Amino acid sequence: MPSPPIRGLPVALLLVLASACGATAEPTQTSTPAAAAVDPGPREQPPDPGPPDDEPRATPAGTSQVDKTALARGVFEAVRAHDFERYGRYILTREDLAAAMPHLSREQLDETSQRVVGIQRMTFEEAYAAGEHGGIVWAEATFREAQQNGSESRPNIFIVFESAGELWSMKMDDCVQTARGWVVGDYLATPQRGDSQREPVD
Repeated sequence: MPSPPIRGLPVALLLVLASACGATAEPTQTSTPAAAAVDPGPREQPPDPGPPDDEPRATPAGTSQVDKTALARGVFEAVRAHDFERYGRYILTREDLAAAMPHLSREQLDETSQRVVGIQRMTFEEAYAAGEHGGIVWAEATFREAQQNGSESRPNIFIVFESAGELWSMKMDDCVQTARGWVVGDYLATPQRGDSQREPVD
């Protein structure tokens, strides 16, 4: 079954796509066509021990695998551990981009995916370093909750956490829903002191 399309794409990503394609890319609202004309039938798979607690889990077809709270908690744990590879589970992948923009060539998808990873790596490192500079002791920080604002299709999701008795929040800008669930669509912002009492995630 083809993957459902991403529900909207953030502005910064569209600029990346436009640069990779040499023209303005328009997101599609249709799913990708079936890849094979002949169905070889089901294949036997080895037993799956299951992912770690903060890794995306399989759910029934048509439902999200990573909800907003799981996204916030997973990104927080990745930043706390200063582990970009772990953070990479929660950003747009090449497969996500292919599902959203099936008209892109293989080369365009490769280039766009690399640029997305580059932007995300830069903001990830900036968020970690700014937190350290601001007095966050990442190894001792604890996750509190996830909050949101913005549109329903591309909400900003905020990670609320505590360090040394102070509350902090860290914004994941323009999150998008993919076949894998919710991911960071645009960038990870640097941590800010305090809790602005935004809406709890739905």
